[in-house]
Amino acid sequence: MSFAQRITSIKGMEARRMPRLGKIRLGLKVKNKNAKPCDCVNGCFKCTHPVETPYFVVPGEVARYCGEKPAELDIIVPLEDLDTVFPRSYKWYGSTRGLKCSGNLEKAYRLDEKTLQRVEIQCPCSMKGKECSPSGSLQVILPKVNFGGVYQITTGSWNSMKDIVSGLEFVRCLLGRFSMVPLKLRRVPTETHHGGKRQIHYPIQVILDTNSIEFINALREQTNKVLEAPRPQLAPPEEIRPDLEGGVVEEGEENKEGQAGQQSDPPVMQQINEEQKKVITDALKKKNLCLDFLEGYMDRKLAEFRGVEDLNNALEWIRKQPKA
Repeated sequence: MSFAQRITSIKGMEARRMPRLGKIRLGLKVKNKNAKPCDCVNGCFKCTHPVETPYFVVPGEVARYCGEKPAELDIIVPLEDLDTVFPRSYKWYGSTRGLKCSGNLEKAYRLDEKTLQRVEIQCPCSMKGKECSPSGSLQVILPKVNFGGVYQITTGSWNSMKDIVSGLEFVRCLLGRFSMVPLKLRRVPTETHHGGKRQIHYPIQVILDTNSIEFINALREQTNKVLEAPRPQLAPPEEIRPDLEGGVVEEGEENKEGQAGQQSDPPVMQQINEEQKKVITDALKKKNLCLDFLEGYMDRKLAEFRGVEDLNNALEWIRKQPKA
């Protein structure tokens, strides 16, 4: 009796891909006030609106290790190819979940609904600024949570995309690489004055948070070894229309989460609780100062301000001011 030779592999399946473990979001999806009945299952742009948060909206397994509302995450970028770990483009999503067109302001690839093939067209087109907007998806390892895969973080903020690219490129200039380096991913409160209105937004920054020359030199010594080591592939980011992702927060809940982008208290007051707010307000009153006066201090420290951690410094600054 003869047996045929066994086939145990398929051509093209040799490459190994890192699994995607989940997604981290940058805001909440809030049900519109007096929204009309909608047929959507999980909320859409007709019945909900996005609300930026000053923290990362994380799944449960991340919250167990990083807290429920972390403003900072420890990350490792798994690959050295920037366009693979953080692809960026202008995107237009169709009425359903999928991506309809993607471009780079020179050319774009749009889905032909008749042939179901993507065809090259000139970019931008008339959809820019309407249903087409910039988007970038960062895929990173969260070492405190799980080394066994990546988490996807998608942003539509132009400033966040520039800061992420700039941060990674700076680390590469410093170390010869940015992959497999312990980094920080932060939501940084930033004041804007669009249309003459003061607003606070929370773009993302990537930072190598160390002042140790020995640590930097140790990372540099490992650069060649890291870059020469075999790496798994990354699957492309999951492309789902942003307003169809995530759960819906009921009307009014967004105020409990600290809605970003609204003109309210100065930046120093955004991340402290009511008791601490009363302490700092009373300190200002004793000096016959208004809340706005404190901005002179925080304007110089906004980049490193972390709410409660900097409260004592702010109070010390107030105590040194002369009485009005």
